[in-house]
Order: sequence, then C-alpha cells, then structure tokens
Amino acid sequence: MIENLDNFANIPKPIKKDTSIEEEKEFDRAEYIKECILLVTELIEKHEVLPFSEINPEAYSKIKTEQEIYPGYSTPIDDLLIKFKEQGIKVVFTDDPNSGNICILPSGSNDIINDSLFPRHLNQTENMNALLKKLIELDTNCYHAYKKT
Repeated sequence: MIENLDNFANIPKPIKKDTSIEEEKEFDRAEYIKECILLVTELIEKHEVLPFSEINPEAYSKIKTEQEIYPGYSTPIDDLLIKFKEQGIKVVFTDDPNSGNICILPSGSNDIINDSLFPRHLNQTENMNALLKKLIELDTNCYHAYKKT
C-alpha cells in the first residue's frame, strides 16, 4: 500500500503533444489526393490528347542542370519537349492511383520513369484545358506547401 500520497502531487503530468499542425498537414494532403484523383480520373476518362503549352522556365533550367549532372537517367528534356509538341500530352497516375502521384507524358508514351514531368512543371496558358489548369495549380500549391516543411 502507498503510504504517502502527497509525493504523487509533485509528479509532473505528461505533456500532451499538440498534433493539430500535423493533423492539419495530413488533412491537407488527403484533400490534395482526393482532388487530384477526381481531376485526373476525369481527364483520363475523356481520352483526350491535350496540346502542350510550355514548360516553366525555372523547371526547365533545374531539370536541364540535373540531367547534365546525372546523364542517362531519363529522356533528355529537350527531346522530351519535342515529343510533347509533336504528340500532345496526357495525364496519368503513377503505379498507385490512390497515392495522388500524377505525371504528364507525351500522348504516345507510357514510360513514367523516363518521359514524365509533374503538372507543376508546366505553365498555365489562357486557352489551356480548365481541368489541366486546375491540376497544375493544385500540384504547384501542394509542392510549395511541402517544400516549406
């Protein structure tokens, strides 16, 4: 039997970890995935080849630099841009559609590893498909939100 209960009053209480920020981040990720899945599914179901607009110059520069440092890991960006211009583009899920990971491919390719860009790599243009515009915006916002963390 415990003889002196007064000592228990001095034991510090466990500090409850504030998980509200983590939960909010997780919730945002879940919303992002949900929106991506809806947009990409709609784009895929239309079986539409979309015209290639243009790559974001900052993304182009970064990809070009990475490919010069690590040659041979993917289709050279200049060759990929030619494919995009000649074939148009399509939006696809990666291997796991539920992950929310999506890629832009030349319409004649299924090579996610070598021929892909992320939606955030594209610039939005005035005459661009509205769903693709929304997808670019969503992907860009998500990337910048997670880049800060």
